[in-house]
Amino acid sequence: MKKKILSSILLILLILFAAAPACTSKTENSESKQSNGAVPRKGEDMENTKNYGTDEPVIEGAAGIKPDFDSLDKNAKSWELSTSSCHIKISLGDGGKAAVTSFKSAGSDNEWIKEPAYFKLPKKYRLETKFTDHAWKYAGASFTGAAGTLSLYYEDETAAAAYMISCKGCEIAGPFEFSAKIFNFSENDIRVFPGDYFIANVCADAVPDAWRIAKESGEAEGFDRFPGSGIYTEPLSAGKKYVADVSTFQDHNSGGFIPMIYIDDSSERGVFAAMEWSSGCVAARGFDFADGTAGGVELSVNLGSNFNTILPSGDALYIPTVYFGSYTGDVDDGSNLFRRWFFNEKSPACLRENENEPLTQMDIQLGLDVEGLGIQSIKWDYGWWSNDRDPDSYEWTRTLEGDWKLRNTAYLGVLNAYNCSGMGEFGSLAKERGLNWTLYWLLHDSRSETEDALTSVGENGHPEWFSNRKITSGHSADLGNEDCVKFLQTTMTKLFREYNIGTWRSDFEPICCFSDKQNRHDADGNDVQYWCTVGFLELVDQLYANVEGFRYESCSSGGSMKDFLTMTRAVVINNDDSANYNSLRTTFYDSSYCIHPAQLQLPCNPDTFCRESQFYDEPGDKDYGMRSVIIGVPMFGSWSGPEDGKLRFGLNEYYAKYLNMYNEKIKPIQRDGELYHILPRPDNVNWDGIQYADPDSPNEIKGVVFLFKPTDSEGAVKNIVLRGLDPDAAYSLEFEDRPEQNTSKTGAELMSAGIEVTIEQECGSEIIWIK
Repeated sequence: MKKKILSSILLILLILFAAAPACTSKTENSESKQSNGAVPRKGEDMENTKNYGTDEPVIEGAAGIKPDFDSLDKNAKSWELSTSSCHIKISLGDGGKAAVTSFKSAGSDNEWIKEPAYFKLPKKYRLETKFTDHAWKYAGASFTGAAGTLSLYYEDETAAAAYMISCKGCEIAGPFEFSAKIFNFSENDIRVFPGDYFIANVCADAVPDAWRIAKESGEAEGFDRFPGSGIYTEPLSAGKKYVADVSTFQDHNSGGFIPMIYIDDSSERGVFAAMEWSSGCVAARGFDFADGTAGGVELSVNLGSNFNTILPSGDALYIPTVYFGSYTGDVDDGSNLFRRWFFNEKSPACLRENENEPLTQMDIQLGLDVEGLGIQSIKWDYGWWSNDRDPDSYEWTRTLEGDWKLRNTAYLGVLNAYNCSGMGEFGSLAKERGLNWTLYWLLHDSRSETEDALTSVGENGHPEWFSNRKITSGHSADLGNEDCVKFLQTTMTKLFREYNIGTWRSDFEPICCFSDKQNRHDADGNDVQYWCTVGFLELVDQLYANVEGFRYESCSSGGSMKDFLTMTRAVVINNDDSANYNSLRTTFYDSSYCIHPAQLQLPCNPDTFCRESQFYDEPGDKDYGMRSVIIGVPMFGSWSGPEDGKLRFGLNEYYAKYLNMYNEKIKPIQRDGELYHILPRPDNVNWDGIQYADPDSPNEIKGVVFLFKPTDSEGAVKNIVLRGLDPDAAYSLEFEDRPEQNTSKTGAELMSAGIEVTIEQECGSEIIWIK
């Protein structure tokens, strides 16, 4: 029987003795969530600028950005681009309208395109109070080759505006990247309405299934508090439409879906579309073709049904990237292709280039004295800046949330224990001991008059910097305000350097979902999330460029920021906010269809799998619980805390065993291998399990299987069919707990007949090493 733990208990500030943040929210404004758009940012440094956009022929015009239309190719009518896994052809029709006219997986003659759908250009704009239809004329193209970038340009002479559609290929297996941009080279600010900026029609051999994955930010659906199945697969017959909408709304299980849809054609082939942004909508609509053929699917992407925003004179609005790819096989095959591409092309460089990543992490419950436990990062959590609770909020909240000075007595005690005079010395000491230091840091109104405080009061106060969104103690910073962003860039860069902080851990909606202020966005507008995301990127990119060794760790009441834009900046993201091993294993199972497992952090209270603890949640034991966490990226924080310098319930021994196992054996194959969902979704009743496989690994271990048997309802024996192995290779399978079941078989045998695994206990688990 699952235990419901009140959020007030979850968030008791035991500081050194508890893992603080399982976070429910307080919403002052009940306005519905907005689905907004996209802008890739340079961000970086005042001296160092990195362009995250595409390259196009742009010159300084009257308003500064008019494209150089004279340099464009006006004769070509079609272009072919490629990745290692798929080929695409984009062609012009009447009036210069563009469409995807051919789309195939590499090595296949099976065509996905039957009737092209032409890309939609923005229909209208508004100048002051007058709406005018755009009069777009094709202006030409720039093309850098099959694995390069195609950019198509259109001009509206009356509006003094341009529109660019871009498609980018690459040399490795993966999707194409589509994006768009609106240029305003008039002398006036105009209001723009991008609409559905990506559209493609594909044709399956039969009525396909649409796959969508819920964010499940607070807890796994179907586990306790939230109904649902986490994974949604629906047949896309004619007239059916399914939407993967995404927003920055942080309340538990309220932020929509991971913005991606798989179109599965009988588990033999498929396509997918995904959006690289924090808010917006990916949609799939089933239809029959004019000749009566079934299996048609229209894929479209927008920033919200009526997203609109002001585009200043001399500026350009970047519309977010869409990933459009194909694959051969089932959704596991497609997700492996996509995740591998994303890891290699999109994830933060510090994750890709450092083989120690992702780092194992625990709360500061043992201080820096974690040698031998397999811990690579220690975390300071909520409340280190204050001793005083906020009487106007939850009982666990503290005042001064945006005043980043150390005041908390317990954390000051940590510094004293290590003879550190300040946070900078502590940060240096952590580095000397080979540890990363993660610091929890909120972008909230501190209502403080201290120097460097983010505040609405006093001589340095800026009430215009804050939204009407109040989740905990202070109102959320509105990153649509450019002055607020500049202050945070300067102040956080200074303090992160001064404190020797390695990682920023965010929380409580760093990207506002709504705001009553007017700045780059409208007051209470549907462009709030758009511009607050822009500001967030400007801030994070500034820290990456100017703080040595910087890492960003995403938390917003758990996993509410599960989107692909966040994952280009976050080394890891919280899987969910339950702190429960059963829920975390389930949300990992779901989210790993979209997000690389090396970026899914499982923040667990280990007391939940210790039968001696008041927080125990059946059915597992310590081995079962630890294995539930190390399938992803482990992070631990015990709500019971330490005793006599050690963790309670004998957890030191289990940390040492499993975190060293993770670092040495699992992490390499998690980073470089493929992930397969070899058993059904965890339901706390039937067997469940996942498998990693990397048959080309230079290491002895070519794969690993994690199996969980929560009850005896299916019996003691389960047939397990493996995937992703070399059919001609001979493999040895070694059981972690049950060596009497060790066996040797070929890859072909393991992937056809499989193996019989026996777990006699009513509840048990197993790790099988594939060598």
